[in-house]
Amino acid sequence: TADRLAETTVELVEIISGELRIPDFWKPARIPDQNRLKGRLFEELVERDLLPIDALDALVDKLLELARANHARLVAA
Repeated sequence: TADRLAETTVELVEIISGELRIPDFWKPARIPDQNRLKGRLFEELVERDLLPIDALDALVDKLLELARANHARLVAA
């Protein structure tokens, strides 16, 4: 399970980093892009079946919060 979690984390960070390269990603005009990323993260987590489905919305919200806070680091990588 630890290996699956680590692999999933790497893959989700790659997905997030790629999306954050969209100019002005966090601006209101990019809400459709933000929602698309949120949906994609949710789908990826559902496919991996690592956590109960009722915990995924909160997890995805937290991932987006962390992505916003670490935007510069994620696009520099």
